Amino acid sequence: MKTFRIFIFTVLVSGLFYGCSEDINRPIESNPNAPGKVTVTEIVNLPGSAYIVYTVPNDPDLLYVMATYTQNGITREFKASYYTNTLLIEGFGQAANYQVDLCAVNRSEKRSEITSITVHPERPPVMEVFETLQSRPTFGGINISYKNESGAFVAVGVLTNNDKEELYEPYTSYSNRPEVSFSVRGFETEERTFGVYVRDKWSNNTDTVYFTVTPLFELPLDKSLFKEMKLRTDA
Repeated sequence: MKTFRIFIFTVLVSGLFYGCSEDINRPIESNPNAPGKVTVTEIVNLPGSAYIVYTVPNDPDLLYVMATYTQNGITREFKASYYTNTLLIEGFGQAANYQVDLCAVNRSEKRSEITSITVHPERPPVMEVFETLQSRPTFGGINISYKNESGAFVAVGVLTNNDKEELYEPYTSYSNRPEVSFSVRGFETEERTFGVYVRDKWSNNTDTVYFTVTPLFELPLDKSLFKEMKLRTDA
């Protein structure tokens, strides 16, 4: 039994050193020929995004089609497998012209010649949400409501000053619901200014709009007066 255990240990150690000596990050195949170019047939501009329809090159070694664009110094990549001929490009922060570069990539990670197109996405959802922001005072704080007709996931952040007059963010709402209402509470009944902004998952931020409200008076209940009530159906 001891000899058998030593043999197993020797095999495992040998396999470990052999595996470390192999380059496991390189492509499995080695095809020096790049695939043909991607031919774009249709562009559909959407809020903060663009839907691209294209023709894939006739190459049995094709793996995927990749699209890239640069915004504010950040380059974003989007990929679609060879099973489809469409690609959704997202994350645009403005309704403006953007250059998008597409290329086909084979199983050896050889890229085709670039196909450059210009897209003009519509206004991004964060701007649409920003224009619908509304506020009203509520018990101990402020109530914020907005509409999100696009159904995109957005974050609505609320800012205010602490006791040291330092700006901080006491609450952030994340949702993709068409209508949202939430409250930020825990403040005294004194006039207070709150800042509200909208952000998406691509880090596109709106400006900050400021609301000055006086929270409604709120008195915590005396928990010492609470009593346990047991029902007959309690487990």
